[in-house]
Amino acid sequence: MNRSRGFTLIEVLVALAILAAALPALMNLVVQSVEGTAVAREKTMATWAADYVVQSRRLYTEERQWQQKSGQFEMADRRWYWRIDEQPTEMGELVAITISVGLQADNSLHEVILYEAQ
Repeated sequence: MNRSRGFTLIEVLVALAILAAALPALMNLVVQSVEGTAVAREKTMATWAADYVVQSRRLYTEERQWQQKSGQFEMADRRWYWRIDEQPTEMGELVAITISVGLQADNSLHEVILYEAQ
C-alpha cells in the first residue's frame, strides 16, 4: 500500500481549534500592551507639564498667571490644567506646595510637591 504524506483532516481540525483558542488571548495581550503604552505616554507628558509649571512659577513670579492658584496652558497640542495647593508644614518657615496637572480641570495625572521658604 502506498500512503501519501500529509495531515489528516482530524489533525488539521485539532490544529485549527488550538489556534482559535490561542488567538483571542494573544489579541488581548496586544490590546493591553497598546493601552499601557498610551497610559505611560500620558503620565510622561503630565510629568513634563508639571515641570513646566514649576519652572514657570520660579522664573515668572511677577506675572499674574503664576500668582494664581490654578490655570491652563497649551503643550504638545493639548490643553493642560494645573492647580497649586499650599499647606503649612511643622517647620514654620517652610510651606509645602503641591502642583497638580491633568488634561481635565478636576482630574490630576501627576503631582509634584515642593517646599519653599516663606
